[in-house]
Amino acid sequence: MDPKEFFSIAECLVDMKNEKISEEICYRTAINRLYYGTFHLIQLKYYFKIPPSASKYPHKYVKNKIKNTKILGDYKDLEKYRVDADYHIDKKISNLHKYALQCQKRIFKNLENPYDDDDEEYYNKFHKKR
Repeated sequence: MDPKEFFSIAECLVDMKNEKISEEICYRTAINRLYYGTFHLIQLKYYFKIPPSASKYPHKYVKNKIKNTKILGDYKDLEKYRVDADYHIDKKISNLHKYALQCQKRIFKNLENPYDDDDEEYYNKFHKKR
């Protein structure tokens, strides 16, 4: 399965209009799918899987694997939005969907092009005279 399918279903959920299903639950489920699509895409792009020894803490394991990357901050934010969407049902989260989508898009962009030549940090790390 392609992890990007999670992103497609998230888009469908947000665009869906149905009298029997509230927008709020669509947003919550979309945030969840954005997070898990990103969770799996990171593993695919960085060529790792969650080992059995880390099966109790898979999210922590992924964060540790990407701790020195540009995507860590957005990944942590996306995880926070997912936790709010999944567990804090008293909190209205429809406005968080926009932020979750922005995080996911930035992560995806950085996974597709991790070495952006316009990035000052990249320039200093790889182009500075040694």
